[in-house]
Amino acid sequence: MSKIKAKFNSYSRRKKVGVSCCSFCCILMITGIVIAMIAVPYMLNTVNSEIINDIETINPGGIKGKAFVVYRPGVSSFQRDVTYAFIEGLEESGWSIQVTTASSQTPTSLSQYDILVLGTPTYGGKPHQSVLDYLNRIGNLKHKKVVLIVTAGGSNAVPEIMKNAVEQVNGVVIESLLYYNMVPNPGVPTDLSREAGRNLQI
Repeated sequence: MSKIKAKFNSYSRRKKVGVSCCSFCCILMITGIVIAMIAVPYMLNTVNSEIINDIETINPGGIKGKAFVVYRPGVSSFQRDVTYAFIEGLEESGWSIQVTTASSQTPTSLSQYDILVLGTPTYGGKPHQSVLDYLNRIGNLKHKKVVLIVTAGGSNAVPEIMKNAVEQVNGVVIESLLYYNMVPNPGVPTDLSREAGRNLQI
């Protein structure tokens, strides 16, 4: 009788352990679903929402030329990092720079600038819509020289899309920079971008 009772107790313990494991897995799954329900809308809102920044002036006494930098920050800091590395290169070579984000409040009068620098992350194989909208608001770049700074996971189609968008509003792309955040680059992206800014010729 005691052997039967021992077997029953052993079975009961295994059953309880199994139920506990199953409950734990269910809790993990439900927690994951809840996190996804919160995170996905947040990410989409972050990606799609308008970002409005004041215009920042860097090296106002620069005499080599005047650049206007308009970019869209990404979900990570990667786009901002390579954009500001390019700005550092411009500053080192004597440029005066003004920088802001692409938004409905970004100035579209560019007559005072020698070049326009446009930066965009890649989402769904496309440039961020805020940068394209900005180009549309300008309407006519009047052969203004443009530098493109594109970041992507691994796609390389966006520079061509951006080039076509610039040309449609009569801009001239003189430099197109593409940096990956998921596949290897031919060097450290910020170093490459800084060097590109330092060596820019117009």
